[in-house]
Amino acid sequence: VSGKTTGSPSPSVADAESSGESGFAAWWRRAGKIDKSTIAALGGAALLSYGLISNLFYVSSLLGAMYTACNLHAASPLVSKPAMQTFVTTYFGLWMIQNFLRPARMGLSVAISPQTDKIVEFFRKYVPGNRKPLAFGLTVFCVNVLGTFAYMFGGFFLITAVTGVPIEVGALKSLLAAGKAEVAKNALA
Repeated sequence: VSGKTTGSPSPSVADAESSGESGFAAWWRRAGKIDKSTIAALGGAALLSYGLISNLFYVSSLLGAMYTACNLHAASPLVSKPAMQTFVTTYFGLWMIQNFLRPARMGLSVAISPQTDKIVEFFRKYVPGNRKPLAFGLTVFCVNVLGTFAYMFGGFFLITAVTGVPIEVGALKSLLAAGKAEVAKNALA
């Protein structure tokens, strides 16, 4: 009656109830229609939120796969082929679950965007000229870049502490070199 519309073509709760669809199923269907362009249209805070939620979910998958491989094989996937196979299989399974959960991630991104906008406003006080684009960039760097790396390496530290297996990050260089050599060998064949 207020004359406001939500701008959403998705069905109302009454439509969902009349079709016999549960509230959760209706929400899931509506959230599934949210995509990156919809989030971008909601503004920078929603886009920032999507980056944050996406990084959180994918780094959690990485850490879960790393923990599983280290715990199962008592070796880092970076130095053990069986541990690497477990890591890849586990990460792939978690990645598939991530794709199924995309509507929830999108919906969560929209839900937390007011809080991320508050973070941008907090940083706005500390940038020259009180400019929002600079504050947004600083927020992206601090939250999505530094925050993601802090979460990931903190998780690696915790995995090492819990399993007693060092991650062997130094072995990553030799692993990449071996991969490059394998690609070169297959290119010649």
